[in-house]
Amino acid sequence: MPSPPLPVELYHVILQSLVDDLYTLKQCALACGTLRYIVQQHLFSEMTIHRFPQRRRVGSSSSSSSSSAGSSSPDSSCRASPAIDEEEETRCSWLLNPAHSHLLSHVRHLRLQCYPLPCANVKSSSTPPSQYYQQPDPSFVSVLELLPAENLNKITILRRNRDDPLSDTEAVVTKLLKRSHLLTELCIEDRRVPAAYLAAVAGSIKVLRVNGNEFVEDEAVGEGGEGFVRSWPRLESLVFPGRLLPECLVWMIMGGSGVDGGCVFPRLRNLYVGDECRDVEVVNEVLEICKSTLRSFVYTPFCYNFSSYPNPCFNQNGSVIEFNTPSTLRTLAINCPVMLKPASRNYPNPFGYLSHTLRRLSRSQPCTKLEVIHVRFLTTEQVEKLDALFPGGFPIDMCFREFDKLLSNPVRFPKLRKVYLTVGRHYLDLFRDPETLPMLNMKEMLGLVYEEISARRFWLWSRASSGVVDGEMESVETLLWDGRVCEFV
Repeated sequence: MPSPPLPVELYHVILQSLVDDLYTLKQCALACGTLRYIVQQHLFSEMTIHRFPQRRRVGSSSSSSSSSAGSSSPDSSCRASPAIDEEEETRCSWLLNPAHSHLLSHVRHLRLQCYPLPCANVKSSSTPPSQYYQQPDPSFVSVLELLPAENLNKITILRRNRDDPLSDTEAVVTKLLKRSHLLTELCIEDRRVPAAYLAAVAGSIKVLRVNGNEFVEDEAVGEGGEGFVRSWPRLESLVFPGRLLPECLVWMIMGGSGVDGGCVFPRLRNLYVGDECRDVEVVNEVLEICKSTLRSFVYTPFCYNFSSYPNPCFNQNGSVIEFNTPSTLRTLAINCPVMLKPASRNYPNPFGYLSHTLRRLSRSQPCTKLEVIHVRFLTTEQVEKLDALFPGGFPIDMCFREFDKLLSNPVRFPKLRKVYLTVGRHYLDLFRDPETLPMLNMKEMLGLVYEEISARRFWLWSRASSGVVDGEMESVETLLWDGRVCEFV
């Protein structure tokens, strides 16, 4: 055992002097109290509360262990836990204790799990799954009512794993959202997205992340009960990490139609569409509304099928699918699996769609403000699928000349300073070669990101020196098209 930094006798002498010095003693007590407050701030700034906590009966495990001990422990019956129907203390009931309720004032990010958890979560525990059960926690609603909602900055509604046996869940959550007047970020991970949630925070929200696949409209929500929200005055980032909900987007802009002298999204700067999007019309309407304020646009072009439908510019009806990106953009990110697309009659090379998109963007009106372009190409898994379908492969290296010349043209993109390309293992060496995109490399505008599929990590490759292929790989935590970034600029 290591010896203490100070001799024990000297430590006692210091403590005795502190007792005699009242001022120093008060200062030490104040420092300890401040340290305790800071620790509480860090521990409780983000909190997850469950309406259906996984609980086990307190006496179940102890009873089984005592019975297995048998005659070897004669006093085991005296040391047994309480009756088998006694329940464990939950987080909500613990927070309702007057000695702990003050900790709710530190919560800034509240994560709500309002639905039962999957039974698979208990398999990792040493206690048998049969000893667990899930019942609604009566303290859940009381904690939400006791919580100082004016302190909340962010609320995340976690996705459901099983059906909701209660009918008041949406009403309970909506009541909390209406009390959160200063809420700046709302993340809905549940597959069901009620309009009441969005209407409750429309006046204060800055970042809205919608990851559901079912939009439920309620005619009773909105200003004056007309069922719509007229304006989202502070909304800056609108993120759909997965599938775009066109019904949700239409509902959000319907309230502003016909309103004179105002815009439904007066401050929207970032728009993110994560999954392949076919609802181009409604997205283009938002792009038109926000053309004066929008700074970042992230989207995924629609592609029906690798083998039978190779062209991502056409949907199943045969119509061209293109986004009308405004010229005020500063950052454009395309989650674009088109590097190895087979040649089509409209775009004769695999890079044709991307070159067409950027050429169209710069031809209509020069992109005087575009500074950064992010493009994510095929992942390794997609490449392997295509290799199986088309064993001969494609002459992709011949398709980069036009792309390189287009993006390095200062007339078309006068302020473009960086082009980030994210590739898988198959094409890392190809893009590390300075001759693949010579002009972008010469101007030091190319940023190469390697996507490591197995570890789900990203590495930014930096060239050691000019003309040298070998370089260093730096870990990248978040990327624009990854869906985890809300602030793109």
